[in-house]
Amino acid sequence: MEKAFFNQLKTYLKQEELQRVRKAYQLADYLHRDAKRDSGEPYIIHPLNVAYILVLRKADVDTICAALLHDTIEDTDILKEELAKEFNNTIAELVDGVSKLKGRNLHEKQRLKYANTRKLLSGFLVDPRIIIIKTADRLHNMRTIMYKKEEKQIENSLETLTTYVPMANLIGTSIYLNELASRAFHVIKRKEYEETESMRTYLEEKTESTIKEIEEKIKRILKENQIPNQIKFRCKNNYQLFQQLRKGKKIEEIKDLLAMKIIVKNIYDCYKVMDLIKQYFDTDKEKEKDFIASPKDNLYQSIHLVLMKEIGNIQVQIKTERMEKIANYGLASYWEFYGIDAKQNMEKDLKNKMFYQTLANLGEFYEDNKQFVEQVQIELFGDKIYTYTPQGKLIVLPKHATLIDFASQIHSEVLQNMVGARVNGVFVPINYELKNKDQVMILTEENGKAFCTDWEQYATTTSAKRIIQKIKK
Repeated sequence: MEKAFFNQLKTYLKQEELQRVRKAYQLADYLHRDAKRDSGEPYIIHPLNVAYILVLRKADVDTICAALLHDTIEDTDILKEELAKEFNNTIAELVDGVSKLKGRNLHEKQRLKYANTRKLLSGFLVDPRIIIIKTADRLHNMRTIMYKKEEKQIENSLETLTTYVPMANLIGTSIYLNELASRAFHVIKRKEYEETESMRTYLEEKTESTIKEIEEKIKRILKENQIPNQIKFRCKNNYQLFQQLRKGKKIEEIKDLLAMKIIVKNIYDCYKVMDLIKQYFDTDKEKEKDFIASPKDNLYQSIHLVLMKEIGNIQVQIKTERMEKIANYGLASYWEFYGIDAKQNMEKDLKNKMFYQTLANLGEFYEDNKQFVEQVQIELFGDKIYTYTPQGKLIVLPKHATLIDFASQIHSEVLQNMVGARVNGVFVPINYELKNKDQVMILTEENGKAFCTDWEQYATTTSAKRIIQKIKK
């Protein structure tokens, strides 16, 4: 692994940067010299693997050094200040960002669990590379989880599903997300995992000939229209499939159970392919989505069409090569695209995302760590509903959101001046709980007198609560 690691580094780092990575590796190896992993291997194997995951994405030298040193503050006697002196402040901050706070007894550890989760999630606001390193850290730990005691396997897997999988989704790393979810699901519900795996295998075998037929037809159409392309196929991972079935959905109702990805050179070709697919195939117009014009909050871009087939819905995703890389690796793909400017572009793009502002609001609103984490689970990691303004603008809200939350997402003045609302053309009360695909028209009057500070009890989102409390003052 050490040889492969440094050989990969040589493909894109300068000699001076390589020397810095060697220094970080040697220091980490020395500091962990007496430690062993549960597998019996020298501890350095873990940080080396974590760093290697990031090297494959061409991570910058500070990130690689921090990945190698990521457990040193937490598990050895070295201090953050010493790392800053040996390397630089950036590496020290990154290592500190992924380090857990320590507790001395059970009661303190339970309290620190919330503090550590808050510290981790706040990494988005400090330096997004903290989240990427921590995701790689958890990925390697899940790959080697079989060496831990059963109780610890279950504890780590639950944390992976409740925190790390949704966190990986926020940074758009679907490759890491799928592996984390699959490995954790296998630990927690092995029987259900195996049943779902059998179901996936059956589906793939059952649909193989139809998929091949569709693929050949699409390839022929695109060749005739001189559109270079790659076509890939995927079925939902076991955990995602299990979640959908647990909610009571039948397999044929899962619109993106089967997906065919058509990867082309540019955005113009994306729309050209979309028109050709609609011309030659029967598609479901209601399920057509343009995530190129309106990217998802986790950076994802693609055009989605659903083909109507006797085997069930087949989703077609049309995207460029760049969009495919971002869909797979999210923020971790930025090093390849932006080089030394990757971090600045990560921060710039994150600040435009709704979840980033939500996280900032949560940090300011909740002093208590437990309340902060619980609200994150509701607003960022929980189920979402997709609602629309009369003009068709998408407003994504947590499940159980009300008109109060909807109005606050448009503008604070809209909430303050709200006097009523119509949902799908029908007047509804202020505490009406919104549902998926609702079209909402907020009725306002300048200096409207309907506003009531008691509306806070109907608010689900922190942004709505903050606006109401600000008006109260």
